[in-house]
Amino acid sequence: MAENPTDNTALKVRLITHMNKDHKKSLSHYLQHYSKLPPAIADTAQLVDVSLSRITLTTRSSPTGTETTTYLPIRPSAMQNMSESRERLVYMANECLTGLGMSPYVVKTYTPPGAFGIAVVVGVLMGLWTFSAERNLAEGSFVRINLLHNYHPLADFLMKTHLFGFFSIIVLHLAECVHLQRTRLRKHQVETFSKVWWLWMVSSSLEGFGVFKRFDKEVEKVIKATKH
Repeated sequence: MAENPTDNTALKVRLITHMNKDHKKSLSHYLQHYSKLPPAIADTAQLVDVSLSRITLTTRSSPTGTETTTYLPIRPSAMQNMSESRERLVYMANECLTGLGMSPYVVKTYTPPGAFGIAVVVGVLMGLWTFSAERNLAEGSFVRINLLHNYHPLADFLMKTHLFGFFSIIVLHLAECVHLQRTRLRKHQVETFSKVWWLWMVSSSLEGFGVFKRFDKEVEKVIKATKH
């Protein structure tokens, strides 16, 4: 039986509307993986046409706003009819995630630290304050009297090296933020500069590796919810 052109047109319109409304990230991933476009441009993608052999997308570059059209072949092979479009686009989306080193399990929430994590945050802030100025380690200071019990050799050494200690803490925690972004936030599609992204990054900057365990537990929850 021959296909009804009217049905195909209606299906195509619904597909284009659905992809542009609910799957903007997949459109971006198509362009990042297949066309090697940077995320800033790929994120502007709009699906404008679908045929049995290819999809057509437009992007805009800033600051000029110039519109560019990109044609991508349907993978893994051309369709026999439009009813196969969902299967093909899902295949392409998964192929792009693999190629970009991303996971299909998307983390959309933030988990705050428990009592131990809060204690670590307090300790880090205390360390930053202590090493921020010589006077915090000088004779009669709170740290010298209450934490070092006036142990002069150690206090004198820390006072002389306070800037090294201060910047060491900052560099270490910034490195942990970079590691979190590269190994987890990007992989699980936490949108950069979103509220959830900022919460995870700020936690990492103050808490350190405890954040990694909490994030991994969040991923486990997403996987379980997806499978049920």
